[in-house]
Amino acid sequence: MNAPSISIIIPAYNEENYLHECLVSVFKQDPLFSYEVIVVDNNSKDRTYEVASTWKEKGIQLVSELRPGATIARNTGARVARAEILYFLDADCRLPPDALKKIMNVFTNNTSCQLVSGPYIYDRDGFIPKLATDTFHYFSLYHHVIKLLFGIYQFPGGNFAIKKKSFDTVGGFDETICNQEIILPDDLDLALRLQKDHTFNVLFKREYAVSSSFRRVKKSPIKHTLVRFFATLKLLLNKENLK
Repeated sequence: MNAPSISIIIPAYNEENYLHECLVSVFKQDPLFSYEVIVVDNNSKDRTYEVASTWKEKGIQLVSELRPGATIARNTGARVARAEILYFLDADCRLPPDALKKIMNVFTNNTSCQLVSGPYIYDRDGFIPKLATDTFHYFSLYHHVIKLLFGIYQFPGGNFAIKKKSFDTVGGFDETICNQEIILPDDLDLALRLQKDHTFNVLFKREYAVSSSFRRVKKSPIKHTLVRFFATLKLLLNKENLK
């Protein structure tokens, strides 16, 4: 069996209300490039596994990972992936119809590019989150500020494609960072390790945006913001000590 062009890895913890729409958007992609879909159920307590199971006839791989944490679930998906390009997508995200085509065109036409990413657009949770992320480009501005101040291109852990060789070289995500309820900066940790020698080529653009939800932050916005802010600052200030 020929390997697919891209492996889409979807970690899922208690995502019964979002996973179906995510998979609908995935299977609406242009079939110009072959792709496999790997859903990693991270010991969900709801019907996530059952929802994913209804898509087996479409050819998805459904993997169970009992150890908690999105970092662990993503690494588990990466280990079974067969493609040379890995695309990590959160289960509450939805792809625009031409998303994979755009991503694969970058890797095909720009062989030096090692990672492609774009922002989230929060379009499910009211006017203000959508205004901030869609109209005022919050994520794009934030990521460019991090680049300007610290020389690092950050990218969201739930919306990026990377060459598998690069991902494997740094050992994937740090599994000691456990993301389930509070979203810690596992994506920044990975970005720092990938770009430590300053030769790693990242392309972050708004045209690679995905629609997503604000729900985890919405549950406890002050706690979430403070925890992530201080964890992010600690990583950035100690980036030279990363392995």
